[in-house]
Amino acid sequence: MSLQFVIGTGSSDHEAILLEEAQKWLQADPENQVFYLVPNYIKFQQEIHLLSRLRTAESVSTTRLQVFSFSRLAWYYLQHTKYYSGNTLSEPGAMMLLRRCLAEHKEELRVFKGEVNKPGFIKQLYELFIEFKNGLITEAELAASGERLVGKAKDLTFKLQDFQLIFTQLDELLLSYDIKATEILTYLTHYLAHQDLSKVLFVVESYTRLNAKEEQLIETLMQQGNVAFSMILDRPKELDSFDLFYDTTQLYQRLYQKARTAKVPVRPDRQALVTTDHDLKILDDYWQESRKISPKWHGPKLPEDRVMLWRSETNFHELELVAKEIRRLVSEGYRYRDIQVLTRNLSQYETNILPIFAANEIPVYLDQELAMVHHPLVEFIQSLFAIYNRYYRYHDVMRFLRSELFYPHDLPLTTADFVSARNDYRDQIDLTENAVLAFGFEGSAWTKPEDWHFLLYDFESETPEDQAELAQAANQIRGDIQQLLPVFFQDMEAALTAQQAAARFYQFLRDCQVPQLLLKWRDQALEQGALETARNHEQAWQALMDLLDEYVMIFGESAFDFSAFQEIFNSGLEDLAFGKVPATIDQVQFTSLELARPKQAKVVFAIGLDEQTLPKRIENKTLLSDEERQLLAAELAEGSLLTVSQSMANEPFVAYGVLLAATKRLYLSCPLSRDGEQEVKVSPYLLQLAKDLQLEILTKRRLTLNDETPAILDTISTYRTLVSDVIQMKEASRLQAEPLPKIWTKLEELLLESPVSALAQRVFSSLNEQNIPVSLPQKEAEALYGDHLFASVSRIESFYRCQYQYYARYGLRLKERTIFELSPAATGELFHDAMDQFFKVLIQQDKLLTQLTPAEMETLADEVLQNIFADPRFGILSSSERMNYLRYQLTQTIKRVYWALLKQSQRTGMSTRDTEVTFGVLASQKGLPGLEFDLEHGKLSVRGKIDRVDVLHTSEKDFIGVVDYKSSARSFSLTEAYYGLAMQMLTYLDVALLNAVELTGTQAEPAGSFYLHLQNPVIPFEEGQDLEIEALKKFKLDGLMVADETLMVEIDTTLEPGKTSLLYPLQQLKNGTVKAGSRQEDKFVTKGELDQLLDLNRKNFVDAGNQILSGKIELNPAYQGKERIACRFCPFRSVCEFDVMLKENNYHRIEKIDRTRLFKEDEHETETGE
Repeated sequence: MSLQFVIGTGSSDHEAILLEEAQKWLQADPENQVFYLVPNYIKFQQEIHLLSRLRTAESVSTTRLQVFSFSRLAWYYLQHTKYYSGNTLSEPGAMMLLRRCLAEHKEELRVFKGEVNKPGFIKQLYELFIEFKNGLITEAELAASGERLVGKAKDLTFKLQDFQLIFTQLDELLLSYDIKATEILTYLTHYLAHQDLSKVLFVVESYTRLNAKEEQLIETLMQQGNVAFSMILDRPKELDSFDLFYDTTQLYQRLYQKARTAKVPVRPDRQALVTTDHDLKILDDYWQESRKISPKWHGPKLPEDRVMLWRSETNFHELELVAKEIRRLVSEGYRYRDIQVLTRNLSQYETNILPIFAANEIPVYLDQELAMVHHPLVEFIQSLFAIYNRYYRYHDVMRFLRSELFYPHDLPLTTADFVSARNDYRDQIDLTENAVLAFGFEGSAWTKPEDWHFLLYDFESETPEDQAELAQAANQIRGDIQQLLPVFFQDMEAALTAQQAAARFYQFLRDCQVPQLLLKWRDQALEQGALETARNHEQAWQALMDLLDEYVMIFGESAFDFSAFQEIFNSGLEDLAFGKVPATIDQVQFTSLELARPKQAKVVFAIGLDEQTLPKRIENKTLLSDEERQLLAAELAEGSLLTVSQSMANEPFVAYGVLLAATKRLYLSCPLSRDGEQEVKVSPYLLQLAKDLQLEILTKRRLTLNDETPAILDTISTYRTLVSDVIQMKEASRLQAEPLPKIWTKLEELLLESPVSALAQRVFSSLNEQNIPVSLPQKEAEALYGDHLFASVSRIESFYRCQYQYYARYGLRLKERTIFELSPAATGELFHDAMDQFFKVLIQQDKLLTQLTPAEMETLADEVLQNIFADPRFGILSSSERMNYLRYQLTQTIKRVYWALLKQSQRTGMSTRDTEVTFGVLASQKGLPGLEFDLEHGKLSVRGKIDRVDVLHTSEKDFIGVVDYKSSARSFSLTEAYYGLAMQMLTYLDVALLNAVELTGTQAEPAGSFYLHLQNPVIPFEEGQDLEIEALKKFKLDGLMVADETLMVEIDTTLEPGKTSLLYPLQQLKNGTVKAGSRQEDKFVTKGELDQLLDLNRKNFVDAGNQILSGKIELNPAYQGKERIACRFCPFRSVCEFDVMLKENNYHRIEKIDRTRLFKEDEHETETGE
């Protein structure tokens, strides 16, 4: 019938001319209609705007004007035709069909045969299929193009052959299932080609590009009806690929030629009205000029507040600035709906938008689809399949349970009862997770019908822990899993057809109460007024059911493939998004920068404009490379296939849309850094704009103490944000040791009398808070610890490492969750048991270690280790292949230590009298009398276990010594003894001396306390060395030794002149004198010095006991040398929050104590009675 273009630049008033044409058309005939066609993303807003504008006109019936998108136009005309009677198919459903095509023709593919099962391939292939459909590229054209490209691009030819094969089969399947959704515009075009549209005017606006399918529809509309097409175009002209309006010029020419070819009358072009907005016209003219090869801009300047260029410190700060500026604009009379925020990378901002705008009390609407991938239903399904594929791994099972869509019990009717039941079940899941972590329950542990059995052992107190509550809860959850999941997996494996599998899958969902739970969640959300959340729960379930229906429709009676089923439902739900209701209330709208169009809002903020965003670096992620797209596009009809170069060439036009988007004020901003680290360079378009239009790029810094009052007042937004500003200034004042300016003092006073006074008081008081623990009153300490402390030596040592650590562990009894692993404590207990049982067998058999033959040693070692590994405490060592290997390594270590003990026994006069000698009350068993101390507010009883007691009989006197086994190298330090960090060796020797008669039968003299490193050392090989001697060096005992001449001579019977002992830190000079080894002097003390050390050790016990029972708590982690010895492995750092950057938090520096000073100080304290 007719075609008319309305042309004009972006600043021109196209709408006025279009509405004038519409009014004329409607007034000309009461049967005439107007269909106003706009892109789908602005349909709702445009409909409200146009109808509002038309109501002001007289004699115009707005009921005969409708605003449609292309898809809505299709529904309008085809809703009662055969084209809408077919089956619908979602995108995941279409990809299912594509998967079926690939499965049936995989072996025929030449390029993509190996890609079929790779993640993401089917989605890429489907996207290309849709792109070809939109471009009206048929399989025949692919074949013809491939033939013409045989000599130019062999790989592309093979790809096109694969595409032709797959897409032909997919079209046939779509036809066989009567699925028409993918071709709805084509069907609309065919339908309208046979309709009389002479009384219909189609007004087309806001389209700058059309795909081939849409162009075909426009061609039909102009043939059967009347079309008025709005073009952002300065004037019809020759094509120039560098021209700003290249795309619209190209579209204009194609539509014009099609009209001429079809003999459709082309009415004279109408020029859009020149805008009365002078500033907008300046921006329009400038950007057009700047795109020329030799731009020369001499236009007028813009008002200062028309275009603002900002640089903020970070993304977060950028949003804060935008929010505060919006508040200021609203105070000037703007409405929130007058303001839009554009960004090209919403993902960089989305986590901060809602909290920042909520703090500024700004209603906001994010024009972005919310992915369904994070909905609990998707988590439920993905984790369910992961359980099957990885066979009940901890992470997968807990992810499944944490979805909270597994509750195979009757649901309570009332909301209150449901919430209570859900919380109880949640608590049971928490306890189950503790059990799984502690005992390593994975795999078949979940599928066996037998209950789990628990044995947790406290290796410090050497007592089992009560696990009744844990067992009850964990076995309840285990039973629920065991009853449903294994049966479901067996049913799916046994399913013969896809329909059978779908039915079993649906029944499993009902057995788990998934639909019922989602209904409960929806009802809860409705009760709370969370309409969107309620709608999302409904949509998630409906999406799953639609996908299941499509699966049955497509695969039906086909042989069932469980792997394909899993991939279909995993990827299918991942790609879906929740539908959103368009913004209807007074809200600030966030939308995509790529959809920017002229005059879309009064005020526009375009944020994140860095060098990679505008112009955008376009990545080609399709199955065709850039070069292949270029070659194929050259073989096809113009406009059928978009190339990367065409997309990049359109970037100036995208920027054009941004520059003209605001009718009043435009804000363009870019952060200086992203995430506080990555430096960001500003968009070159902004730099050019600033230079040519003489605009300053303002760097917006955060407030400082030196800011003037007007600048401060300009930043005030809400009481809530002001609290944040004031606290930052008060903190800056404190750190910089400068007085707080009066303006901030006044604002603080204002807040303390405001509606947020409670919040302000709490926040401001935090500045006076210090990370200093408060000591307990003595009565509370007594209630916590009792008035009689029973403590091991290691507990008191932990008190001296850090008093707060002691309070957290033994006062509050905080404890990390037990993890199924071979802990250092368990390893140490195993070593100690191996040593204890070994010597106890010798003592029971009345044998000396020196009397054992190598064969007897091996037999004895095997017997001892067999008994130990049979102990349930060490059952973890049989739980996996890795643990079996660790068990082998531990066996080799223990046997190596036995060998070393045998060799040492052949070289020393010391013999083992007893092992694992307990003192005090340990594990409810009373051993030798321990150390007892009277305290200021009670008593302290020290308990412990001496690993080994050795004796040495000489003609003059007997000696007694203690040996402590360590799994790592240790050395005695006078400094650590002085500060209470190493009390074990002195305490063990003290107890041994007190009980010498009972242990040895005589009142023996002290020999010393020694560490024995239990290890399986690697000996570097050197030619001519004695490997046995080198190995024995690794097992040399280290510790504290009494400098007694008789002892030093008798303790190593193999020591020779000029040699160093292989057993102890001794050496014999060439003249026969035995003395301390080189640099070992601090490890030797006289009897008197030992007495001083023992007294000091006892004093440390008393001091610690008094401080504990008095309630004293200090945050004083020990720091020695360059090592944080208290904090390094402390599990309570998140509790104490020790921060060395805080002036009140300081390490307890362990300064090295000089030997002479130590004994003089101790001697002085003894004399003065301190």
